[in-house]
Amino acid sequence: MDHISELIPKILSKRGLLGEAKAALVVFHSKAWLKQELPNLITEIVPKKCKDKTLFIEVANSIAAQECQFVTSDLLNYLHTECELSNEVENIRIVRA
Repeated sequence: MDHISELIPKILSKRGLLGEAKAALVVFHSKAWLKQELPNLITEIVPKKCKDKTLFIEVANSIAAQECQFVTSDLLNYLHTECELSNEVENIRIVRA
């Protein structure tokens, strides 16, 4: 009997939703990490989507953009090592809201 952790990716892949699910997982982990690392700016820094292996983070102002820029390499490292999402995200792009 297959384990649930093996069944879900098979079913999502069969339905064509595996990529979207992994992209949502990247955004989820990014939000959690940023909340922990930059708690004062969590309302100004919002990961929005992951498309074409690029995570898009929306910032409200230039101060938030600068603070976010300082931690992007750490976030990318976290996503690759801790979350094992190296195949899903390669770049982080910061965009103004």
